[in-house]
Amino acid sequence: MRVIIAHRNAATGHGLALLLAKYGDFEVVAEVSDPLQIVNSVTAEGSDLLLLDSEFPGLDLDEAIREVKRVGKEIAVAVIAGSEDWSLLDSSMRAGATSFVSMKTDPEQLALSLRLAGDGHVLVSTPLVASLSDLFRSDDNGPGKEGDSQQAHDLSQRELEILHLVAQGYTNSEIGETLVIAENTVKVHMRNLLGKLQLRNRQQAAAYALQSGIVRNLTLPSTNLS
Repeated sequence: MRVIIAHRNAATGHGLALLLAKYGDFEVVAEVSDPLQIVNSVTAEGSDLLLLDSEFPGLDLDEAIREVKRVGKEIAVAVIAGSEDWSLLDSSMRAGATSFVSMKTDPEQLALSLRLAGDGHVLVSTPLVASLSDLFRSDDNGPGKEGDSQQAHDLSQRELEILHLVAQGYTNSEIGETLVIAENTVKVHMRNLLGKLQLRNRQQAAAYALQSGIVRNLTLPSTNLS
């Protein structure tokens, strides 16, 4: 997995590179400490994962993520979140980031998290999970208020199955193959479950599934139930 590390502190960025060098499936192809070079490095290196510091001085994090995704559509963006403020995680997700890691994470767990992030999984490091609940308090009618469990029960069995797979980072195509249903059918179910849970996108759906635990014990069927 080819990784670019962009950190405001060059020594910290190099320390992360040395840590990842211990794991054979990581190749750090660039270390960036100048925010103006982040997009250029993505364009030049053709990497799988950008590990991006959230606290570059003067950097508009969300705009940087959008620009990275524009020039490197296949690259995954994992944000090093120094803050536990959910507004950072929420806005960065909407900009295109899929994963959030904390420097407080155990090194082996950090490497595992980045491996999953590079494979397209949506995840948040354990030290940051507590802040997820703020996402569902964003407005009076949104998830996270009293009545969440009832909203979860409003989902059909098929929608729960799809939410379970979304939380594991599955694409619509992969969900269709797993559940033996058409991709267009998956899209219809996705629209329905997002509407029922009053969420904006699949990243928020994945975060909701992980935070609420509503799909934790779900067993997927071996036959088509659609």
